[in-house]
Amino acid sequence: NASNVSLEISDSRGTVIRKYSDKDSMYKIPDVNIPLYWIRPQNILSAAAGSHRFMWDMKYAPLEVPARYPMTAIYKNTPPDQTSPWVMPGTYTVKLTVDGKTFTHPLAIKMDPRVKTSVADLQVQHDLSLMCYNNSKKCLNALKMISQRKDTLFSGIKKDISGYLRVFTSLHNVMQDGDMPLTTEMISQAKEAESKFDSDWSRWFPK
Repeated sequence: NASNVSLEISDSRGTVIRKYSDKDSMYKIPDVNIPLYWIRPQNILSAAAGSHRFMWDMKYAPLEVPARYPMTAIYKNTPPDQTSPWVMPGTYTVKLTVDGKTFTHPLAIKMDPRVKTSVADLQVQHDLSLMCYNNSKKCLNALKMISQRKDTLFSGIKKDISGYLRVFTSLHNVMQDGDMPLTTEMISQAKEAESKFDSDWSRWFPK
C-alpha cells in the first residue's frame, strides 16, 4: 500500500482544474426524499496495492455546498446535482503521484459526434458558465469568512452576497443544461450579472 496518492487533471495551459487524493473524505449525504440505494456510490482515490479504475466526470471541482439529487433518479447510480461546468473538448494531462513518484499521460476529451453545435458556441457556453462558477466560489468563500467574523460591516452585505450566489448558480445551471448555443438574452444576462457583481465586489472588498 502507498502512503500518499494524488491524481491531477491539467488543461492545455498546465492549469490544474481537478485534483483528487486518497486523503479525500466522502461528502455528507443530507436528508433526502429518495431511497439511499438510488445514490451513486462515492468514488475515493485508493492507495491500496494493485490495479484500480477511477472515473473523472469531465467537470471542474464541485462547489462546497450540500448535495442535492434530481427527481430523475437512477437505481444505484444517481449522482448529485452538478455544481461545476463541463470542460471543453481538447487535450488534458493526467498526473498520478504515488509516494513522490509521478506518472503523466495525455487525455483527449472529444465532443459527442451527435452534437452539431460549433466549437465557438461551445466556448462561449463554457466561458460564461466558468465565470458564474468562479463567482459562486467567491461568494461562498466570502460567506464563510463573514460567518467567522463579528464585523457588522460584513454581516450587512451577507444578504447581498447570498443573492448573487443564487443568481450565478441559476445562470450556471441553465447554461449547462444542454449543448445548444446560448441565446443572445442569456449571454446578455450573464454579462450584466458579472458587471454588477464586479462593481459591488470592488465596493465591498476594495484592494
